[in-house]
Amino acid sequence: MRVWTMQDATARFGELLTLALAQGPQQIVTENGAEVVVISTRELDQLRGRPSFVELMRDSPLADYELDLTRDHSPMRGAC
Repeated sequence: MRVWTMQDATARFGELLTLALAQGPQQIVTENGAEVVVISTRELDQLRGRPSFVELMRDSPLADYELDLTRDHSPMRGAC
């Protein structure tokens, strides 16, 4: 985990976010000694034990339901 000063994190915020997404958590230390960690929402959901959207769809009771996705070529209704 990379450690950033608050000044560096503020000046290079875009890089901080890019690294949090690509490499994982980034720690920020403020001038008064407080510490925070920037993580991606994907990592946060994993820490909270929340399934991803794909996992929710796979686990849905309708996952095996077959949809008819063929296009309906019947003429459109006329204007009222």
